[in-house]
Amino acid sequence: SLKVDGHDQITGSESLAGTAPIGASSGCTASPASYTLGFAALFGKTGFGVTGGPGVVQGNAVTINLDSQATGLGWSATPSTYQYTCGPYTSAKTILFFGELGVPVVTYVVHLPLTLFKQIGHAYPITVENVENTKFTETFTLTSAS
Repeated sequence: SLKVDGHDQITGSESLAGTAPIGASSGCTASPASYTLGFAALFGKTGFGVTGGPGVVQGNAVTINLDSQATGLGWSATPSTYQYTCGPYTSAKTILFFGELGVPVVTYVVHLPLTLFKQIGHAYPITVENVENTKFTETFTLTSAS
């Protein structure tokens, strides 16, 4: 959710979620077999526990700064634990995901075309990647304009 004010400053927030598998070695199982990886961030504010910075309109593009410096900030896993079973042995394990393991996002700046903000329903996908070259796609869609 982004909002552009009369000074071309962009503020807002984002909340992302996706399903990620929990890998198990041959002959072993994980329950559940997947978890939800979530990310939440605020644009337009800075400080402890707050990610991103104000975006701006520059020429024909909207430029937004993404969180990447505060490793793990904003990331979450649901559930946070799972049962790992190998033969007769079962143990509870904590889900570790890349934000928690110190693998920050390296896409520092996102550029969205101004045309995205001209037609309701117009969507624009961008690719974000982390330092392990894992790519994630975010799609921005204009849902209202005033």
